[in-house]
Amino acid sequence: KQWYQRRVAITAGILATYVLHQINKDGALRLSGGTRHNLTSEAGKAMDNIRTLVSNKAYAAHIPTLQHCISMILDSSRTFLHTIELLRFLAGTFYDDKPYLSAIMCPQRKALS
Repeated sequence: KQWYQRRVAITAGILATYVLHQINKDGALRLSGGTRHNLTSEAGKAMDNIRTLVSNKAYAAHIPTLQHCISMILDSSRTFLHTIELLRFLAGTFYDDKPYLSAIMCPQRKALS
């Protein structure tokens, strides 16, 4: 149960941090990689929280995933429109045993009606 809770917490924290990194101080959503990246203090705090997990022994098994996600979040060429790529990565990493998430992981498959 604790392992599952940890995956959910990591997923939620990373997605929230990514979204916060796509909202500029003026409230504008970054939809173009060429737009200025002017982060809010909340985005900085969220990233600090994710970076703290990398040095937490309880999350040692997830360090490669955390580092990959941090690099995705900090990649200024990525925008809000790339959120689904991060979600796919997390779903494939933490929930590959959940067939109902195939719509996220493999978007080319048609959903059952």
